[in-house]
Amino acid sequence: MAQYRVTWEQKSANNPNAKTGSRHSTTVQASSIMDAKAKVMQRIPTSIKVVNMTASKMG
Repeated sequence: MAQYRVTWEQKSANNPNAKTGSRHSTTVQASSIMDAKAKVMQRIPTSIKVVNMTASKMG
């Protein structure tokens, strides 16, 4: 498995029209970019709206 750096911006589901969101990033081990994004999405609560998620292979 390869390591992927996943970055995303999240907004509160209560106020989805807010202009600014908080940026987050993490490193996960996965077999593909889609798998890396899916692993991160599983960790995020459903009350959080995720936008602009990107993943890139490290190394």
